[in-house]
Amino acid sequence: MNNKLVIAIIAVVLVAAAIVLVTTIKPKTKSPTPPTITTQPINTTTQVNASQILLTEFRYGVSDWLQWTCIYNNYSATDALSAINESYVINLYYNVKYENTRNITYELLYPGLIHEYLANKYPSCNSMPSLNKSLSIVSGALSYINETASMMGIPSNQLGTPLFLIFNNATGKFAYVIGATPNALNATLEVIHGGGTKASDSQLAFLRSIVKSRYSLFFSKGSNTTVVEMLDPVCPFCAVFYYQYGGKMGSLPVNLLFLYFPTHVMDYYYGALQSR
Repeated sequence: MNNKLVIAIIAVVLVAAAIVLVTTIKPKTKSPTPPTITTQPINTTTQVNASQILLTEFRYGVSDWLQWTCIYNNYSATDALSAINESYVINLYYNVKYENTRNITYELLYPGLIHEYLANKYPSCNSMPSLNKSLSIVSGALSYINETASMMGIPSNQLGTPLFLIFNNATGKFAYVIGATPNALNATLEVIHGGGTKASDSQLAFLRSIVKSRYSLFFSKGSNTTVVEMLDPVCPFCAVFYYQYGGKMGSLPVNLLFLYFPTHVMDYYYGALQSR
């Protein structure tokens, strides 16, 4: 397949649904100034250059999640939420830049720019995993997502980001919603008030155990209801939801749990393999 065509296809997959909603987003917190990026198109005329760019950005995409985790563990939960906010500002900023200019540079490099911004603000969490470690982390996270979906009866053809799994520990009921839509808010309100599907004992035990997963970040409000959002730092759809509905979700009396679901970061890796 033509090298430029491969990269273009990857860009479309990452952007398509996000841009429709971007113009209505009103961030709830002060946005960071996105790092600067060259406006000159990347030279993707050689297979080696294209695959190296994609593999590097794949590693940066994994590092973005590791930075969130480090900030959560070594700074504070508040700092972690701020880091997530800042990451998604950069994410959407450059996706919009790409949509407006069709300069593929914007679309390819934003995972690294998220890393750069967070590394400067939270220097003790600056790290860059090797390719093998990145693949291991992603493989483990995807395996855990598949286990979660299988346990909760979520069809494999409905797996994608963002994916919400809402459960009420008191009533033992749950619901799931896929996509950056207000349905996640509606389902959350329903579960808060006793609605949803009754979980089996094994399902409820599994739901309670997610907070202990190495792939989760838990933000407690001491509520019986927990919203598990399966997301990826480089997923534009997740960023759209966070800014369009995140403020409303955060105002509800629910615990928030972010579960790493590296869907979009894998596009870079598979794109690199195809461009070789």
